Amino acid sequence: MDNKKVARWMFWLAGLAAVMVVLGGLVRLTQSGLSMTDWDVLMGIVPPMTEQGWQQEFEQYKQFPEYKLVNRGMELSEFKFIFYMEYLHRMLGRVIGLVYFIPLVIFWRRGTIPREQRPAFLGIGVLLLFQGLFGWYMVKSGLVDRPHVSHFRLTGHLLLAMAFIAATLWMGMRWLYDQAESAERVFSAQAAKATRIFLWILIGQVALGGLVAGLKAGAVSPTFPLMHGTWIPPLAWSFEPWYMNFFENPVMVHFLHRWNAFVVLFFAFYLVRLLYREQHFELIKMPVIVLSVLINLQLLLGIFTVLMKVPVALASLHQAVALLLFVFTIILRYSVRAENTVSVK
Repeated sequence: MDNKKVARWMFWLAGLAAVMVVLGGLVRLTQSGLSMTDWDVLMGIVPPMTEQGWQQEFEQYKQFPEYKLVNRGMELSEFKFIFYMEYLHRMLGRVIGLVYFIPLVIFWRRGTIPREQRPAFLGIGVLLLFQGLFGWYMVKSGLVDRPHVSHFRLTGHLLLAMAFIAATLWMGMRWLYDQAESAERVFSAQAAKATRIFLWILIGQVALGGLVAGLKAGAVSPTFPLMHGTWIPPLAWSFEPWYMNFFENPVMVHFLHRWNAFVVLFFAFYLVRLLYREQHFELIKMPVIVLSVLINLQLLLGIFTVLMKVPVALASLHQAVALLLFVFTIILRYSVRAENTVSVK
């Protein structure tokens, strides 16, 4: 019974973090992330409650580059919208912190968590704390001279969130399935290796997506499959030195994200075909089917997001489906993990 409670706790954390990622995407797409110009863990819980309080907050916002260079002339009502978007994002972060800390204390005092597993649970807490600090580190990059956060910090913030989701999902599945049930799930080492490779390819695509978002590169070429009338646009190589194109050039980053999607797709086809031949395929049939559907849906969403010049709703859905794809890949990776495999000759 305690095992299931711990598993539910981990799944709740993963679910809340997933909502946090989607909400964070909306914050970015609505250009709300720089509306709160300070970071106070305690005082930041309560938003302005009076008209005077709102005016003070608005005047503080006006001192920073985003207002001066992008939103000059913004009305107070418009500021309230972007403020509340960022406020909800930060408040959800605090909620996740409480959902982590309170059950941890309870399970720790009851002795539910074995001594040898305590470092892993503490590690999840450290990851959560670091994610919060890194979020503010990201926001600070947009409060200096340019009204945009660093695309590197944005990508790091996203990848840390994905790492937290993966860690809590993995821990939850470890506590949900006992050894007797786990011992029946035997898959080939080839299947385990292919699933692991697919996960890393997918993480690479997520990282490219973070760079695309941070550079606002999604709309640099609203055509498909060609970019600027060619397969390889000359502008992709316009930065000097040449290697900076892979990190700073919106056209190149868009190009890489666009075509790496097909690498993900084709490797997914190979993986599904490989897993279908496994003796115990029925045990993983559901996540394999869901993954197959999501990978095709995600590709279509990406294409239409580009063609429609990155509308907020479609871009947010594109990010949400990417997150679902990541979650089911983690589930699949756990199911065919190395300690659950046999070698095949």
